[in-house]
Amino acid sequence: MHYFVDEAGRYLGAFDGVEPPDGATEVPDAPGHAHDVWDAHTGEWEVSLSDLKGAKLAEINAACDAALDAFQTTYPAGEVQSWDQQVAEAQALHADAEASAPLVRAIAAARGLDLAELCVRITANATAWATMAGQVIGQRQALEDQLEAAASPADVAALNVNIIMPD
Repeated sequence: MHYFVDEAGRYLGAFDGVEPPDGATEVPDAPGHAHDVWDAHTGEWEVSLSDLKGAKLAEINAACDAALDAFQTTYPAGEVQSWDQQVAEAQALHADAEASAPLVRAIAAARGLDLAELCVRITANATAWATMAGQVIGQRQALEDQLEAAASPADVAALNVNIIMPD
């Protein structure tokens, strides 16, 4: 089997028993990924800028997820899933003490807490979460902006993915 690239180093395919296209150059092996480009100077396949950016974006997203998940680890998943409803019910109760709020009322009763006190706590927790999440998400978006501006593999490699948890 013989492997060929075009003038720009893009992989054309493997040819055996047929002539490759005009201008094709034979290389020793096929690329690891379809977007890799043959570098005639080094004699090696180079990972494409788009593949490098894709891998770096996955790293950025994983760092963001890890930071957000770290904040939630002290809560069971079912409770985290109820946060939006808790906030909505607490807001409804702030506006009207007789509002329907089955989740928040049940939590207050089970904990032996005053309903108004629980609503204050829920609102404070939601504000703290929003502030922390906003700072983490903002860092992720800033890193993505830097990644989009990266014009070379060296620019991508120089991008330090470090999401700092706010105090």
